[in-house]
Amino acid sequence: MAERTILGIFILLSLLQTYAALDVFAPSPQRAFVTNNTVLNCTFSVDKQPLDFSLLSISWSFQEKVLLRYDSKGFSTQDPRMSFCVESLGDGYASLHISNVTIPDRGTYVCTVIYSTESKKKKTLLKVLARPRIYTLITKDHRNTESILTCKATEFFPPDIWITWYRNEEVLRNELMGKPQMYKDGTYQMDSSMKITSTNEGQKQIFSCRVQHDSLQEPLQMNFQLINEDTETSFNVVTVVYIILGLTAIPVGIGIFLWIRKNAGKMVTHIKTLQIALLSSMKSKSMYIVSLLNIYARCILFFAYKLIYILSQSVNKR
Repeated sequence: MAERTILGIFILLSLLQTYAALDVFAPSPQRAFVTNNTVLNCTFSVDKQPLDFSLLSISWSFQEKVLLRYDSKGFSTQDPRMSFCVESLGDGYASLHISNVTIPDRGTYVCTVIYSTESKKKKTLLKVLARPRIYTLITKDHRNTESILTCKATEFFPPDIWITWYRNEEVLRNELMGKPQMYKDGTYQMDSSMKITSTNEGQKQIFSCRVQHDSLQEPLQMNFQLINEDTETSFNVVTVVYIILGLTAIPVGIGIFLWIRKNAGKMVTHIKTLQIALLSSMKSKSMYIVSLLNIYARCILFFAYKLIYILSQSVNKR
């Protein structure tokens, strides 16, 4: 009888030595953005320190499937994107690291911690978000009397989104709102259009497309003004001219340099001849303009040559 009592006391003392009050904490919900890396926080604590790793077991599960596990046998994972820092277990960190987050990763995760004979679980909800990108398009009818403004929001999740039109900060109504359409990766895109009557006053007004979404801390907004056809055509012509001038600047500069070296002695004679030709062609306006431009170009070449000559002399003296 005494032997049994002693054995019972020994077993009880052994249990008391290994038992430690366990507590687990995991905040919920937690948020992550598509293609980013994220951490699902889960921490634990025990009363008895230091921690005995031979008594510790940690696992994470998702949709009733174990994603990874750590115990006295080591670490194992079912998904290479899932991991946690084993070195941080001594500080009570059992957080799950997920790399390259995708839409299907959203849902409820379970963090399970076992220490000695005690086991506790905590659930946490992961919300996956994707920030929208916005684009605008302006099209006109064949009479150029109406403009259709289109605002496209793409690559966002979840599908709930709000697109609002403004004219000088005044909300516009009667917009044509499309339905969200899903991409293959699970994100969505949606269009919103507004028809505007083209007027001279419209050229001075600022139109805005404002997008609100759960993934945004503040709305996205794009502003633009309507441009009439004549203004737009003039702008395009000027742009093309500048591009051509820029592309021809280098070869023209090389040609000018070579020409100056060959014809430097004739510069003054050419200028005087052109002056006489200019006076004789005053009767034709077009000829006058052409002659004036020729004189201007030759003068520039002459002074450029002089500058190059002075610089070359300075270099030779050194």
